[in-house]
Amino acid sequence: MTSYTAVIFDLGGTLMASTPWSEITAATQRTAAAVGAPPAEFTKSWVETYDAASRGAFRDMREYVANVCAQLGLHPGAATLDAAVDSMLEDERRRIRTPRDGAMEVFAYLKAHRFKTGLITSCGPDVPAVWSEAPYAKLIDVALFSCVEGINKDDPRIFWLAAHRLRVRPEDCLYIADGYRGELASATTLGMRAVQLSVPGEGERGRPRDPWDGPIISSLAEVLALV
Repeated sequence: MTSYTAVIFDLGGTLMASTPWSEITAATQRTAAAVGAPPAEFTKSWVETYDAASRGAFRDMREYVANVCAQLGLHPGAATLDAAVDSMLEDERRRIRTPRDGAMEVFAYLKAHRFKTGLITSCGPDVPAVWSEAPYAKLIDVALFSCVEGINKDDPRIFWLAAHRLRVRPEDCLYIADGYRGELASATTLGMRAVQLSVPGEGERGRPRDPWDGPIISSLAEVLALV
């Protein structure tokens, strides 16, 4: 057993179960229908714009949806945009309110044993908009959203920021994530110990995970054996 001062988690695919790619595309297609956009074209533009959204290109989901619409030559009215955004945020609320099996028990242990806890997630502006509704939100000392910080997890600076705000050294942090957007490599580069969570039966989120030859666990409960 190795002792750490802080444990930092990814969100999607880690604290929440991985969202199937089919569910993600279905949500964007519902939004396309709400704003009167061709579903395939809207989904393509949405996915292509997501990286910019995750790096802070848009102030909120309304601006994100409006931008994708504009790419397609559409300019829906305020009420239409609001309805589309409300629908997308409700989807995110549903996901974020449902923690992965074992998540709450892991946090209970960590807080009882005085570990500092953090979150680093690559996300669009929908996640911070509903973050307070996550059952573990109050159990996380520092939460970093890439769209707020303006940097994604392929940049080690976001991991440095998390350690800095937790007031710990990077090498005293354990980072748990499913392994996308270069996150495991970035954490390791900074001196954190990175561990991949790979739950049997969960598919890829639209693209393959990053190559990883480091430690792997198959359930959140296994985190307790690492601390």
